[in-house]
Amino acid sequence: MNAMTSIMKKVLFLSIISLLTTYGRCQVSMKSLLNEMCSRESLAKFPSPEFKLLQFSSYDRMSVAAGEAGWFANFDLSNFIRVERREGRREFVLFDHQEPGAIVRFWMTFAGVHPGEGIMRIYIDGSQIAAVQGSPFELISGGALAPEPLSSSVPKSYRYDRRGHNLYLPIPYSSGCKITYESENVKEVNAGFGGENVYYNINYREYPAETEVESFCGEVLKKNTQYIASAAQKLAGEEERQLFAKSSTNIKVIEKGDSFTESLTGEGAIGQISLKVENPGSENFNLNQALRSVVLEISFDGIKRVWSPVGDFFGTGYKISPHRTFFTQVSEDGSMTSRWVMPFQKGADITIRNLAGFPVKLILEISPIEWEWSDRSMHFGASWREYNRLYAGGVKSNDELGEGAFDINYVTLKGKGIFVGDALTLFNSAYAWWGEGDEKIYVDGESFPSHFGTGTEDYYGYAWCRPEKFTDQPFISQPDGSGNLEAGYTVNLRYRSLDKIPFNESLVLDMEVWSWTDAILNFSPVTFYYQLPDHILYKKYSSREFNDPTGSMLRGEEGATKKVVTDRVELVPAIVREGRTEFDQLDFHYRSAGRVSFDRSVGFTTSNKAFVNWSGASQGDTLVVRFYTEENLKEVAIKIGFVKGANFGKFKILLNGRPFGDIFDGSSETQFVTEVDFGWQTLNKGVSQLTFINLGPSHSGQKNSFVGIDYIHFSAKTF
Repeated sequence: MNAMTSIMKKVLFLSIISLLTTYGRCQVSMKSLLNEMCSRESLAKFPSPEFKLLQFSSYDRMSVAAGEAGWFANFDLSNFIRVERREGRREFVLFDHQEPGAIVRFWMTFAGVHPGEGIMRIYIDGSQIAAVQGSPFELISGGALAPEPLSSSVPKSYRYDRRGHNLYLPIPYSSGCKITYESENVKEVNAGFGGENVYYNINYREYPAETEVESFCGEVLKKNTQYIASAAQKLAGEEERQLFAKSSTNIKVIEKGDSFTESLTGEGAIGQISLKVENPGSENFNLNQALRSVVLEISFDGIKRVWSPVGDFFGTGYKISPHRTFFTQVSEDGSMTSRWVMPFQKGADITIRNLAGFPVKLILEISPIEWEWSDRSMHFGASWREYNRLYAGGVKSNDELGEGAFDINYVTLKGKGIFVGDALTLFNSAYAWWGEGDEKIYVDGESFPSHFGTGTEDYYGYAWCRPEKFTDQPFISQPDGSGNLEAGYTVNLRYRSLDKIPFNESLVLDMEVWSWTDAILNFSPVTFYYQLPDHILYKKYSSREFNDPTGSMLRGEEGATKKVVTDRVELVPAIVREGRTEFDQLDFHYRSAGRVSFDRSVGFTTSNKAFVNWSGASQGDTLVVRFYTEENLKEVAIKIGFVKGANFGKFKILLNGRPFGDIFDGSSETQFVTEVDFGWQTLNKGVSQLTFINLGPSHSGQKNSFVGIDYIHFSAKTF
């Protein structure tokens, strides 16, 4: 008995040693991935072991090839790989990868019937028993697998089930992984909306077949509890940040057209750059314009690799938009900080160039760190461009396969390196969502993108076009979303750590432009990447090669010196002339309550497939709409197309403060547009305004009192 016990103990001991040795020699484990995630320095070294970064998503499967019908199709929901029957259950397969790998970013959102109430299961290495299961909300954003910010949802000020749900906890596997969703509310054959609607994007790494990976399981999760908690603290900024002993500070006043350069010599890296732009006492100083027209240029080892307006580079655009991520931070006082690690072998030159039409005062701090250059070390790069007055118009619908949408290029890279993120600054002229379009990322000459998304807001980690700010996540941020559902300004950030994208020959990031209505956008992306110095290919690209079907792309000084837009009338002048003007082309100057939207309701005819809908207002609320005439107008005949329907109430109108026509009752059992003739009027050159006063519902059983306007028609004589 004792001999047998001794033998069993030896066998057990050897098994444990073997197991520990296997874990010890694994090239990839949850611990190694967590350490990599929290190391900014790791981004500056080409990955080892190498991997491909790929994506599964619920994009519309009608999208088969660029240039063919369906490329811009938009039913990006509940599109699964297949359906499996297992022990009487119906499980929809979201993800199925049968190679060594790791899930490194998991995004989801839901809509429809009982959203997110089903059961998600994660199967590892071919096992028929799920390694973990639970509701998507529990697993992805509810903290069942990891604490915030590794598991979170945004924006937190909006209803939970309609947020963007994000999981950054790495889930490695040695030979394969499958993820399924069981729900009786999901339609098995997707025909668009209906039932429970499931949207997802899953980024994962595919390692070479010989790569040894420690697979995810309950025990692995448990033994890494300490490392998970530590990673969460680092990413949340709770631990003390690195102190830079050799930081240098320059305070300079730079006249218009001038620049100054600070140089670093020898082997090393930039660990942090901080910058504040101030008024040196100039009467015509404009901070918004300065953030766009003051440019950061950085050369590493004699090669210029960074060119960007400073506001865009630091993730604030051309307005101070406070936020904190793992790589950027902007404070209320206007201080901006970048923590991208930027290595160099012989030296670096940091140049600040003032392209604004006025002098600026700069407070610049550069913090170098030690760096041992190797054959895996890479140079940091950043490039910026603007699509100026980009016309995203033409009202589109899912059924029309996105006709009128198009792709534009964020960046085209040649050589070998990794893509690590981007930031988007835009001004939206429409009172409607601007970003229905999907990202399409092609790596190493792919004919079909290995990353095909489900919407611009999904790419940036949130969902459902929400305008609310979120500013406390490590890899995503919306410092300003006021231009999402209304005319205005938006900044979206997505930075990458474990979901960085390696490329050996090329990387092309295109973004689909897909707005729900006529819109003019100023659309400015800045992209961030690292490349091996000996594998960078330089080429002067034409706008055609950059996928600019609009011809609106501005680069370099032409874009940086363009006047920034802070008011909708700078994009849509609201000038009326003879004939019909869509009401959405006017200036919505003021409203006391409610929301203005460009409604594309179907089932009746409007002049451009959409109308302006003032909703959510109550009796006594006002909406002021301005328009501009280029000359004095006498005996001008004005006709307005109003919308009538079940939800529309009563209102009266003032023209330049005077009563204009009779009280209009918009209530009707059917919805249609009716034209009202307001007779002959006199208008002076310049600004005029229509004031709509909500008089409430038309009858006691009516809950809403919408005001709907389709167009305004002028027929005038001049004097």
